[in-house]
Amino acid sequence: MRETRPSLAADERATGITLIEEVVAGSLSLVVLLGALGLLQTFRHSYIRSEMAGDAMQRARIAQESIASDLRLAGLGVDPDGAAGRPDEAIEGAWAGAIAARGDLDADDPAARDDPERWIAGVYPSTRTGNDEVFAYALRKESGSGGADLLFDSDVSSPLTVTTPSGAVVAARDGIVESVRLTRAVAAAGGSCGTGCLLYRASVANNASLWGTGNAIVWQPVSDGISTLGFRYFDESGEEIAPRGGAESEREARAQISTIEVRVVALEKQLDVAWRDPGDTNPATASYRKAEIVFRVALRNGVGVAQPDRPAGPAWPPP
Repeated sequence: MRETRPSLAADERATGITLIEEVVAGSLSLVVLLGALGLLQTFRHSYIRSEMAGDAMQRARIAQESIASDLRLAGLGVDPDGAAGRPDEAIEGAWAGAIAARGDLDADDPAARDDPERWIAGVYPSTRTGNDEVFAYALRKESGSGGADLLFDSDVSSPLTVTTPSGAVVAARDGIVESVRLTRAVAAAGGSCGTGCLLYRASVANNASLWGTGNAIVWQPVSDGISTLGFRYFDESGEEIAPRGGAESEREARAQISTIEVRVVALEKQLDVAWRDPGDTNPATASYRKAEIVFRVALRNGVGVAQPDRPAGPAWPPP
């Protein structure tokens, strides 16, 4: 007896799925998969952008907090007794892209506020600021290259030294200013420094033996990827004061500074080749997205020359 087999068409009808239906279903699945992958890539790109934006803003805020914290104390204790001829200033140097100042930064620290201050008055009745309380903010390249030196005059050294109870050898005040050099500062005239820049906080070393050496200035990195550091200066009436540099001959003009506006711009870690900042004329940074913070600091202790400090700080000397 001859065996009969069902035809292919009969098999397909039995299963209920044709070859054409399988192709269509596979194509639809591929379209859905590609769409999902595209959506995932979009979400991933948005997440990375959000992460980089948050990181840039955080670095800008770190810069803001450090600068604002120091500048709020600029001028505190600088002229505690109104001694005539004292060269100490609240703002020791004022540039469009950098600043140098002085203040009693450790006034609220009983363990630190009188060492070395109690021992270095020299020709003055008293002093409340050590060399390490002379500070500056400036941008420098991560590579350590480029830039130019900034100079400001300040009484930070003398032939007379004193050994404090802690064993530190420090210079007593003699009323004569020295030229303090901030090396390799970039964009001190304002504007963008490009990529690869760090915000630094500099201070003068208390150790008298370091004066005149490369270690006389202590450079502390504050925040990386900062492309712009800008300062604007205003007097008590709100009139803007042009940057006056750090020469002693400009101290009367710097003494009128009452409010300082600070602008900090941080670059995201990666450039965005599909985007361009219409307000950035620097080709090196135009395709970087940025975080920008602008803030103002009022100098409550700093206005005036050779005047006793305003009674806003703690009593001195400590009981």
